[in-house]
Amino acid sequence: MALGEKVRKYIASDFHNGNDAPDYDRVMGFLDLVDDDADEFIITGDWEELLWSNMDRVLKVKPYSHVTTKVREIAQKKPVKVIIGNHDWNLGLFSSYLEPAQVVSPFGEDGIYFSHGHEWDILSVITGTPVDPIWWSVAFPFVFPTQLFLWLATKIWLGAKDEYNWAVGLINKGAVDYAKARGYQTVIFGHTHFPQDVVQNEVRLVNTGDMLDSYSYVVVENSNIELRYFQ
Repeated sequence: MALGEKVRKYIASDFHNGNDAPDYDRVMGFLDLVDDDADEFIITGDWEELLWSNMDRVLKVKPYSHVTTKVREIAQKKPVKVIIGNHDWNLGLFSSYLEPAQVVSPFGEDGIYFSHGHEWDILSVITGTPVDPIWWSVAFPFVFPTQLFLWLATKIWLGAKDEYNWAVGLINKGAVDYAKARGYQTVIFGHTHFPQDVVQNEVRLVNTGDMLDSYSYVVVENSNIELRYFQ
């Protein structure tokens, strides 16, 4: 790419490929847009669903294999980075199957920190990943008693939405603190499935949302950052 030429980055998160929740025709339509319009593609975690599914399924079973194959095809034409999320925490073990897409840790560039976001989810340390709404629809998404407790809370408490919003607030605060301590002006992340573009304590927080419900994504072109929705 020529010096000084604009670079258009597409950033999306939480595909949970391998789960039955997404509209896979819509997901493939978005990936076609990335293929046509992006110069770079960054997936900020939970691309492959490796908690409730497995690599064999996302590599060999349709329509999940179509998503994996399409991202690999995009990576043959332009840089593709896949940040590890909490639902694909062991993705690095299978990185050779995903080449030339790169499986990477959270990283920063040009004043922006790219992450999945679950590292600021205090509840995930105690209870699994309750802030991630995909857990709420699973019959028994728990291993420890604390996980059972919060899962029941999301099922029966009238204040479950308030609990979710409270948890999102904690994650946002963690992202702001991390950015302030390291000199980042912006954090782009996923995990909560809640698309947002806000400024807190002089740090811009841009959540990509997800590819299951909101079908939202972020486009970064030079200094311009825009949250968009795929129809």
